[in-house]
Amino acid sequence: MYYHWAYQRYPDTVAEYVKSEIALFSISPEEPLFAEKLKKNVLKKIKYVYDQRILYCEEIAETPYQEYKEFGHHIFNCVFRNGSAG
Repeated sequence: MYYHWAYQRYPDTVAEYVKSEIALFSISPEEPLFAEKLKKNVLKKIKYVYDQRILYCEEIAETPYQEYKEFGHHIFNCVFRNGSAG
């Protein structure tokens, strides 16, 4: 799974970047039925979170926004305050 970096945190929260060589012990494929159920539940939760309100493109930090646009993921599904799509 790809990590999701948070740009806003609760006060006094510390975030650390850890290289995969240190944090990742092993990679093993998931059982197919479990993986499909996990994917479905993650997508359902993401939809719930993003459906809470309109996400304005201006709210997204520039670096991740440009990175995702470059790679064609368009996962932010944001709109600009002037109404144009992100």
